[in-house]
Amino acid sequence: MIIIPEFAVGLEEVVEHLNARRKQSKTFSIIAVSEGAEVTGLPTPSGSEAPLDAFGHAQLSRRGIGERLGRQVEDVTGFETRVTVLGHTKEEARLPPTTGSGRHGSVLPPTS
Repeated sequence: MIIIPEFAVGLEEVVEHLNARRKQSKTFSIIAVSEGAEVTGLPTPSGSEAPLDAFGHAQLSRRGIGERLGRQVEDVTGFETRVTVLGHTKEEARLPPTTGSGRHGSVLPPTS
């Protein structure tokens, strides 16, 4: 499932999608969520307006839509969720192997 700002989606629709996959004996699902997407029915954390950039626009990357959706899906369905911010993975992959990063094993394939 891919959630982008151009198409409205509700939390119920996400849950229905996951339940339908589970009924088909699919034990995993991948949901990609654009930082600008809105999911109706997803609680907004109290007092958490997104910070504004120098031009007065909301910094979408600070909204945490993926984290919030993951937590809510886990609460509603009981399915284990794991959230990965692709920008973080992409940035880590650009680091040279000599930087001593402990996360390279999850980003780069092992060499023999």
